[in-house]
Amino acid sequence: MKRNQAAAPHLLVSAIVFAIYLLSAFNMRGQNVRNTDYGPDQALKSNARVNPSTLAMELSIPLGGYSGRGGNGIPLGVSYSSKLWEMAVHGQWQSGTGENRTGVKPVFAKRSAGGWSSSLGTPRIDYELQKYRGNNQEVTYEGEGYEPAPWYPKPSEDLFTIKRLRVTMPDGATHEFRASDAPLLCGNMNTTICSLDQTGVYLSVDGSRMRLEVGPSSSILYLPDGGRYLFAPGTNPGNPAHTFYDRHGNKMTFNTGSFTWTDTMGRSIPDLLPYNWNGTQNQTVGDDQIKSYPGLSGNYNLKFSWHYLLDPNGEGVCVKSCGIRFLRSLLSTVFKAGF
Repeated sequence: MKRNQAAAPHLLVSAIVFAIYLLSAFNMRGQNVRNTDYGPDQALKSNARVNPSTLAMELSIPLGGYSGRGGNGIPLGVSYSSKLWEMAVHGQWQSGTGENRTGVKPVFAKRSAGGWSSSLGTPRIDYELQKYRGNNQEVTYEGEGYEPAPWYPKPSEDLFTIKRLRVTMPDGATHEFRASDAPLLCGNMNTTICSLDQTGVYLSVDGSRMRLEVGPSSSILYLPDGGRYLFAPGTNPGNPAHTFYDRHGNKMTFNTGSFTWTDTMGRSIPDLLPYNWNGTQNQTVGDDQIKSYPGLSGNYNLKFSWHYLLDPNGEGVCVKSCGIRFLRSLLSTVFKAGF
């Protein structure tokens, strides 16, 4: 009797499983089969995104490209980032009541053309020297960037710097290189003269695996894939590269006067955008910049136009009447983008 009672639950479970199987077999023809292979979330692609680190809206617009020897080609395209503004120290002074004041000013698109950068640009070395306070008992100011205050009595306090450089790539990304992390003496508050020897071997500190060798007559930027860029001598901010070699030794040259690449096939490929550095916007508002590019059956033209951004709530009212000027870019019939 006990054995039959123990077997009853097992029989009940088996009956339920058998009933479910029969129901699924009868309803098999009525199921609505949906294939998500070509759904919108799979088929639609875009180069626009929000950078998770900077929260900037970024987009890239490819316009073509030129293949060269050994896979060494030149891509043709533009990129945009909404991170346009930064703050810079404008000056220091004391108010009429003796309060210390520090003025800052906004800097617009310091190293881009209104937020736009081109794949046809060339790397640039920034030799900007930054001074820091140190070697004093004021822990608050240890390692702080130094800006002279005209009213403050200058003590004989030493200033220091770090032997580092920054390189801005054609896509607008900036990489930091350091020759050493050791602080170097860089004058003092009474003597602001600091002659730092910037030659040496610099390694990237951001995981990009690049090496920069700065010499008295030339500088070389080594890429992780074996390619390298060559720079002319000089320490002016924005020193551009003039030659590129890929890992196979194929050579491309960049004319720093006309901003034009000559690739491994001898084709002349001009940069779309003006050469801007340190916040100087060299694009001409209202004029069309027409560039000619080699094609399969002759050259074709691309037109890049710069205009003031119009007020979306007003019919053709330019926001420059409010004292603020913005730019937007229009590239012939390829795309329209504003900011």
